[in-house]
Amino acid sequence: MMPVGLGDELCWISPTITGDGNDISGNGYDATFFNGASVVSQAGAGGTEAISLDGSNDYCQIDGDIFGTSVINNQLKGLSANFWVKYKSWNFNYHFLWGHRAEGSYKKGYMIVISGDLSSSPRTGYFMFAHHQPSDARYYEYFDFSTVDEEDWMHLSLNKNQGEVPNASSTRFYLNGNEITATSTNGTYPTTVNSFYTYAAHNYVRFGKVTYYYPNVYFDDFRFYNRSLSEAEVQLLYSKRGYTQGGTQGGTHIHRTLLGVG
Repeated sequence: MMPVGLGDELCWISPTITGDGNDISGNGYDATFFNGASVVSQAGAGGTEAISLDGSNDYCQIDGDIFGTSVINNQLKGLSANFWVKYKSWNFNYHFLWGHRAEGSYKKGYMIVISGDLSSSPRTGYFMFAHHQPSDARYYEYFDFSTVDEEDWMHLSLNKNQGEVPNASSTRFYLNGNEITATSTNGTYPTTVNSFYTYAAHNYVRFGKVTYYYPNVYFDDFRFYNRSLSEAEVQLLYSKRGYTQGGTQGGTHIHRTLLGVG
């Protein structure tokens, strides 16, 4: 019997649940490991196993258009990207933790980035919606990560509303189940669907190497949706790594209570 999460995952990869990089959603978006990335035992936040990246040259990739062609050609599409991450080493300039890119004659992507030397202040995280060509248009929001414990697991959730372009009112970012307010924003995004073009070469989601940089981290419990999640739903995913309805932490009851139905 397959585990049940929120119920409408587009892709769900949880080594804590399966011990591998296979997609639990049933949509076939299995992760491929490159250059030594592997599943290892790693406890904390209710989990048991995680994907390990060494910060040198390894990463994991999910091929295919998880969010559907509409999200590539239509910036009005709603989406949610959720995952757990724990750093092994915090000293770096910046790293792309997660990215969804479509590359061809034109490029476009959604990315979550951690920047700065996180072993000392300031610790900064940001997400970026980028449309690179034929005109470079990017929207950023920056966040204060100074409260993050260097040894703890973090749960990150990026959400964008259906029917709106990326901006301060349409996007929400959660750290450990709590929505956090951007310290600053930068850039603007195209306001018409016609600003998008056809992407022919390849389309993928990556954890680790998104462009040129490799974080030294553990990853677990990636979940993607074609809608923006509510705060209650994000808190369910934060309740433990590998959260399932009816799980060991009373998932069904917690699910019903947080959503106000029991």
